[in-house]
Amino acid sequence: MVQAASSGYYTTPTDTDEDKRVGEQPCEAGSACVGGMKTACTEGSTYQPSTSQSSCEVCSTCAAGKVMTSECTTTSDTVCGDCLAGTASSGGSLTECEICTGNGKFSDSDGASFCKTSRAGTKPSTDRTTVELCPKNHYSIGANDTCTPCPPGSHSHPGSSACERCMTGKYFNESANNCELCPSNTYTISGASDIDGCLGCPPGGHSKPGSGFCDQCLTGTYFHEAFNDCMACPSGKFSATGGSSIEGCEPCAPGFYSNDPDGAGYCSPCSAGNYTNSDQTGCPACPSGKFSSIASTVCAECESGKYNDIEGSDVCKSCPDYMTSQPGSTSCHCKDTFLSTINPFNNEPTCTCGPGTTLENGACVICVNGFYKSTTSLGPCTSCNKVSVKNAIQSTRPLATSPLSCMCSRGDYRTLEPPPQDESNNNATFIGQCLPCPEGTNCDKAGITMGSLPLLEGYWRSGTNTANVVQCYTESACAQSDEAQQNTTARNATFLTDSQCAEGHIGPICNVCKPKWVKSPTGECFECKPTSTSTSAGLSIVLLVGLPLLLFFLVKRKRAKNKQEQERASTLSVSEQFNEIRNAKKGRIKSLRTKVKILTSFYQVVTQMEGVLGVRFPPVFENFARSVSRFANLSFIHVARVDCMMDVNFYTSLLTMTTAPIAAGLLVVFISFTYTKFARLNAQRRGDVVRDTVAVLLTLSYLVFASVSTIIFETFNCKTFSDNPTLFLVADQSVSCETTTHKLWQIYAGCMMLFYPFGTPFVYSLLLWRDREVLKVEGERDKDERAKNSAFLWDQYSGEFWWFDIFDCARRLFQTSLLIFFFKGKASQIVFAMMIGAATFSAFLHWKPFEKESDNVLAVASQCSIVLTLFYALLTKVGVDEDDDYDKKTFGVLLIIINLIGIFIVVFAGIVKPVKKILRTLGKKHVHNAPLKGLTLRHRPLPAFKSYFYELVDSTEATAGWERIDAKYFGKHGKGEAWLEENNAAVEWRCSTGNGPIDQCRATFSVNASMEDVLDGITTTGKFHKVLGENADGTDDMHIIANEFPFPLFARDLVVRRLIERGEERCGIITRTQPRTQPESDARNVRVHPMRVRMHIHIGGYQLERVSRSVTKVIYVIGGETGGIFALDWIARKGGTAHLKKIVEFAKGLEVTVDQGGDGGGGGAVQDEEEGGIEMFDMTENPLRVDKEKEEEIRKTVGFKGLSPAT
Repeated sequence: MVQAASSGYYTTPTDTDEDKRVGEQPCEAGSACVGGMKTACTEGSTYQPSTSQSSCEVCSTCAAGKVMTSECTTTSDTVCGDCLAGTASSGGSLTECEICTGNGKFSDSDGASFCKTSRAGTKPSTDRTTVELCPKNHYSIGANDTCTPCPPGSHSHPGSSACERCMTGKYFNESANNCELCPSNTYTISGASDIDGCLGCPPGGHSKPGSGFCDQCLTGTYFHEAFNDCMACPSGKFSATGGSSIEGCEPCAPGFYSNDPDGAGYCSPCSAGNYTNSDQTGCPACPSGKFSSIASTVCAECESGKYNDIEGSDVCKSCPDYMTSQPGSTSCHCKDTFLSTINPFNNEPTCTCGPGTTLENGACVICVNGFYKSTTSLGPCTSCNKVSVKNAIQSTRPLATSPLSCMCSRGDYRTLEPPPQDESNNNATFIGQCLPCPEGTNCDKAGITMGSLPLLEGYWRSGTNTANVVQCYTESACAQSDEAQQNTTARNATFLTDSQCAEGHIGPICNVCKPKWVKSPTGECFECKPTSTSTSAGLSIVLLVGLPLLLFFLVKRKRAKNKQEQERASTLSVSEQFNEIRNAKKGRIKSLRTKVKILTSFYQVVTQMEGVLGVRFPPVFENFARSVSRFANLSFIHVARVDCMMDVNFYTSLLTMTTAPIAAGLLVVFISFTYTKFARLNAQRRGDVVRDTVAVLLTLSYLVFASVSTIIFETFNCKTFSDNPTLFLVADQSVSCETTTHKLWQIYAGCMMLFYPFGTPFVYSLLLWRDREVLKVEGERDKDERAKNSAFLWDQYSGEFWWFDIFDCARRLFQTSLLIFFFKGKASQIVFAMMIGAATFSAFLHWKPFEKESDNVLAVASQCSIVLTLFYALLTKVGVDEDDDYDKKTFGVLLIIINLIGIFIVVFAGIVKPVKKILRTLGKKHVHNAPLKGLTLRHRPLPAFKSYFYELVDSTEATAGWERIDAKYFGKHGKGEAWLEENNAAVEWRCSTGNGPIDQCRATFSVNASMEDVLDGITTTGKFHKVLGENADGTDDMHIIANEFPFPLFARDLVVRRLIERGEERCGIITRTQPRTQPESDARNVRVHPMRVRMHIHIGGYQLERVSRSVTKVIYVIGGETGGIFALDWIARKGGTAHLKKIVEFAKGLEVTVDQGGDGGGGGAVQDEEEGGIEMFDMTENPLRVDKEKEEEIRKTVGFKGLSPAT
């Protein structure tokens, strides 16, 4: 059944036809539902805020005074709001209020429907929200935005609609709200709106209160209100138009005055030279010293440099030239820098410049630095450098008034000796010159003169009139105390020289000790103590007597020890003999004696360089050298402090040094004679004593040779010190060389030359020449009884240098004493000494005369130290050390180190020996009990030696203890095994004594060559091998050079004795080092000298066995004694295997490739490396002899110069 929808509802669903709808829903807000249909309200016209409504409401409009703030929607009505004050609205649909903008319009409340109009006497406020009253003297008729100002002469009250006007002579008083009279001396013609409208009378006018005009007084008068009349202006004032009151009379302007009794209409100016008084009624005159111009109120003082000596002056006079004045002066005086004098021409004061000043820019200024002036004038200053003192660029401050005021700058000093004149530079006006301060002075400020020359500590000069400053022997001796520096101007040479020295020092360069003072090794003087006298005497006796006795004891001990060694020698093997000989030569006394001899001669040379060459070394080195000199030169006078017991000078030292060795020698001879006389000795023992005595005398003569020779020659070494003309002895400045006494001592010294410098070498020469033939043979000279007497002279040298001690004496003379006579005091003297040093250095380096290599090294190092020390002396002599600013302390330490090299070598050798013994003791050894041991003396003859060689070649492990060498010694990582297999070599080694380091090695291998070819290849000599000659026993001697060096270095070489045996099936090559006891043949023109080699060869050689026509078995044997640092087992093993490897590779290099085809007599081929092809040759010829160049090429390929045990 179809039902009708309820009011305010609509049927659903809305997306179907109306007849098919089955439900209803309430109508939403903003719509109306009637008869089941929903209709939306019209936007802006109708609205419905509720649901389930059947109709829409009509939208409202705003009332007057309001505006619409929110428009009507389908769900809400229109919202209206009030207009604010200052605006208005007629209502309806307006959305904005209208602002009140018309003339006089305003709105004074909210919600106004229209704008109001302002009434008369008011105006709208700025924001149009209210009205304001017009201010006083303004008016408004209404309906206007502004108030109009009252016209001139009228006034109004606040809020007035019109303005009012006062009568003539009156003004409107607002506070009284009434028109009142204008004050006196004012007027208004038409009335005034306020007091300001009452105008003042013009100058000279006056009026009564309420006046409409003003009355006027005459010029120079004013209106006196009390008298009601015009009065004359008082003096000092004026009135140009007449004044209305006393104030109308104006004061005169500054510099003007008035004094008219009838009144002044103007003021008159004061004339020049006058000034107005305080009340401006008159013009008094200016006093003297002052002036004024017209219309001045005060008189001005004359300015500085002007004056006025009269009253009433309008100007000041200027002071004359170079004068000035204080402000307000009535006279002038000289300027501060000028001197006042009387002009002799007009007898008036005048100004000029005094000494030391000159006119410059209108003032007397001090002469600039480097100039002076000695006159009173306006002239210029004189240049020191160009006129008076050459090179003086400064002068004394503040005034330089004479040439003596010229000063030298810092680093220079002034001398009053004019410089020399020449054609290019006329120095006639100079009275002196500036010269650089010499070394040893302290010119750290300007103005130093020769007289005030300050000296540094360690320097000395002979007086204040000399600048020749010399360095003192000892720095601390020349103390240069403050007292000495303060007295440098005393010009008392005696006082000056004494005052320069430290306490206890006197004489030139302060190198003389006062009585009862003794000189230390470094040159300082110390006061003798009472307890030192007895000690010095005892020490002198000990030195004089003990030294010869000590030498005598050492010689006898050496002789006894030599006999013991000879008794043992015949029972030792060769290896043991080498050890014994080495140990004997390195015994404590034997080893040190030669080194002490070398070092003593070295330090005798070095310590005498300072005195002989006259050169100064760094102080630290000088102290070192002087300390060493006392002992190296056996100066027992100073060592024993004899100078504390008696007065000692050079003559005492000369006498003692020349006679003490003779006395000591006589003492030794006396003791020897007494001993042989009363001890009942047999002939042999007496001979031993005589030989010991000779040895002691030779040793003593050697020790004193250089020092005594030097002191003898020093007798002739004189020089002057500073500018003292007296010649003093260089060795002792207390001795003058110009006395008769000194001449006599020079004669004595000349006689002593026959004993020492020339006599000693002459005696040495006689002794050595007498035994020269024996001394050349080292094995024989030790046995010769006569030669033993001079053993001290030759036993440290090898046989061929039996004469070397004579050369050494000459060397020491030329490096010390004789240098005094060559280029004395010049750099050439040092150059000459260096040439001698270089020559002796080359001689030691080339000859190596000593038996022991360590002694040769020490001697070469000593000569090198001498040359280096002389080189520094040369640098000092020519001034390079000063020019390059060397650090003397550093170089002094360096020189000490250079001169201690010999000591270092000896100490190092002493340390190395025990270390080497420990290493040998702890090192690996080869031990066996096989019967075949090493060589002994019984194997010295050639047949026994040859038999031993073949026995060694054929020996086995059981008979000789051979041990197979591990392949690792020939190469690691399998290379050693491969090398042994490739060469089919068997290598062995052993210790020949049965317990010790390896000293014999053996290699067995085969060579693919005929035995004859191998033999020829081995025996062929090259450029480094020379056959010296054949011996009667069938052997020959071969000279082998291992390394060849240029002069002065000597080649490393040795001589071996070789035996070659040829057989059909076996050949032998046997070698051994040539015994040094064997005399040389005439063909042997080489020096036999022990080379620094790794091994001394005892035995070595080859045995060649024919295996077939083209195959040869080779057995190589080498046996030797390692020495030095190589005397260790592990070094012997390493060196032995390396040597065997070279031997095998060299022999394999002799192989040729044999053609196996044909009848066996065909040919072979050798690869030609240069041509790259194959060269064929006939095997019937020896290929090594056919092509010598190819032979040398093969040798170079295997890297071996020649096959020899020593190489």
